[in-house]
Amino acid sequence: MYSPVRFFTNEMLKNVSNTVKEMSSFIYPPITMYQDGNDLVVEAEMPGFDKKDIRVTVEKNVLTIRAERKREYKAVYIDQRVDKVFKVVRLPVDVDQASISAKYQDGVLILRMRAKDIKTVEIE
Repeated sequence: MYSPVRFFTNEMLKNVSNTVKEMSSFIYPPITMYQDGNDLVVEAEMPGFDKKDIRVTVEKNVLTIRAERKREYKAVYIDQRVDKVFKVVRLPVDVDQASISAKYQDGVLILRMRAKDIKTVEIE
């Protein structure tokens, strides 16, 4: 039996879901960036992605994180998780390109890179 109320409710939920996914793509993945000694560390929360589908580049002092996942369902009722990530972050310091390392564990991407020209000054 056709129910106009149910139809419009379902359509509204689909539109809300799509809007949430679009808005999330601007802020996703959430990151934390901090200094650890002379290293700059970036942690990005990316649960559900396979590490082979994550691409990281650092050019000058700009970090780019890209990822994409493919999911197939027979029927989707609501889907608010993002399938594509494209995040560009300006690093606060220049980094040594050869020192960059990456690890992906438990849904968290951890990037570690040696910062150039950071000197810790001891105060007497």
